Amino acid sequence: MKCSDFQKLIPDIVGNAVPDRYLDDVIEHVNECKDCREELEIHYILRYGLGDDEDEKATDFIGQLENTIENMKTRQRRFTIQRSVFMLIRLTAYTAIAGSFIYVFFKFFL
Repeated sequence: MKCSDFQKLIPDIVGNAVPDRYLDDVIEHVNECKDCREELEIHYILRYGLGDDEDEKATDFIGQLENTIENMKTRQRRFTIQRSVFMLIRLTAYTAIAGSFIYVFFKFFL
């Protein structure tokens, strides 16, 4: 993923609304690109730092960002499993359809 593509997704990352299809690329980029990681931290602090909460947990922005990234990783793993199950179901359906055609062909034409 290019830095420009990542930066377009920063509002979605901060809002925890990254589309599932981008999760792999976003997680990889945030772990590899120091500049984009710092940019993301700045946006995160600006978004959540303007609140009225005075407790320490509310001001641990980097910790909150780490939680957001961990949530993205969890969503990414779940999406990968769902995608794998979907592909398995589709393969099973195609196999059943092909088997039906072969059965009909041999039953009625041979």
